[in-house]
Amino acid sequence: MLCAYLQLPFTPHPGNDPAHQEGHHNYLALRKVRHTILRLIGDHYRRPQGTHRSWQGCDLDLTGVTIDGTMDFSGATFSGGTVYLGSATFSGGTVSFDSATGLTPNGLLAAVGIPVPATVTLPSAWLPSNP
Repeated sequence: MLCAYLQLPFTPHPGNDPAHQEGHHNYLALRKVRHTILRLIGDHYRRPQGTHRSWQGCDLDLTGVTIDGTMDFSGATFSGGTVYLGSATFSGGTVSFDSATGLTPNGLLAAVGIPVPATVTLPSAWLPSNP
C-alpha cells in the first residue's frame, strides 16, 4: 500500500501565490506523507534480515515514483527480494545509498543516469565498470 501511494500521480508545487494557498497546503501535506514513507522504507531496509520489522527479502516496487526530497538508504541491505526503481524521477533532494549492500535495485542506474549526479551517492560496487 505504501508503494501504491508513492506511485499516485505527482502534483508539482502550485507556487506561493495567495490565490493558490489551498493547493500549496495540500502539496505540503502530501509531500510530508511521501517523505515519511520514503524514510520508513529506508529504516526498515537497514534492520537486519530476520529481525522484527526488517523488510529485507521483501519485494519493493517504486516504479515511476517521484522522489522530490531526501531519500536515505545508506547502510540498507537489498537481498532476498527485488527492489524496483525503474522510471523513478529524482528531483529536488539528495539520495544516498552510501554503504548499502546487496543487489543494485532494478532500474536505479537508468533512473539516476550515468554519470551519477552529485546529489546521488551509490556504493562503488553498484557502478558500471569501465571497459
